[in-house]
Amino acid sequence: MGHYPELELDVLLHKEPTRTQVGGANVTFESLIPRIRKSS
Repeated sequence: MGHYPELELDVLLHKEPTRTQVGGANVTFESLIPRIRKSS
């Protein structure tokens, strides 16, 4: 997975879905583990 600081790795893997705005568009960030669980 490369070299990520512990906090960034935790966000990438475990953070709950988060809504934000990017360039005026609403975007939802979903981390890997919750996304995989949701699709199973």
